[in-house]
Amino acid sequence: MKNYRAGVLHLQNKDISEYTRVIREAGNTDVDIVVLPSLDSVESSDKYDEIVDVISKTANQANVYVAIHCMRRLVVT
Repeated sequence: MKNYRAGVLHLQNKDISEYTRVIREAGNTDVDIVVLPSLDSVESSDKYDEIVDVISKTANQANVYVAIHCMRRLVVT
């Protein structure tokens, strides 16, 4: 059985640059999983795929797993 260490963060500044910084810092610690709050910009962003790609690549480079709520809104007109 493998054990994992998780870090749960509550950030004041919820933007992508802050998230990537925190993910990179987590890679330099003994944390395996980083749990982050929802990005404010995801719900209103038309760059959802881009944001998910940046978080994924950063987590991969830092060698950590990231748990984040990313809700994509469907707008019907």
